[in-house]
Amino acid sequence: MKLNNSHWLLSRPIAHRGLWNDNFVENSLPAYQNAIDNGFPIEIDLHRSLDGEIFVFHDDDLARLTGVEGKIFEKTAKEIKSLSLNGSKEKIPTLSETLKLVKGKVPLLIEIKLQPTNKIVFDVVKILREYK
Repeated sequence: MKLNNSHWLLSRPIAHRGLWNDNFVENSLPAYQNAIDNGFPIEIDLHRSLDGEIFVFHDDDLARLTGVEGKIFEKTAKEIKSLSLNGSKEKIPTLSETLKLVKGKVPLLIEIKLQPTNKIVFDVVKILREYK
């Protein structure tokens, strides 16, 4: 596919991990809402929890943004949902929560992070089939 300058991928900056700053924590629903409010496409990264939930989070390791050591794919969904982003009230969102927020208002550029198992691809496809 040949891309021209009017294609969304080239026409605007893409909000990497959402449109975040001191007021909006990266990888959070408010950062994604900020991108939507400002008309920016959003780049997200996907990880699969140990028990199969798909989360939107950039890093493989949780420490930088949560202060908790360990890989995201080594934690259960319950463990991940208990973590706060940068000491805020914001949590690591699931793919389903993110899609519910975006609702096709802006394009999404989705990166699937490779993990010890390829099950993530099948889980992501299953979720995206329901996305309008």
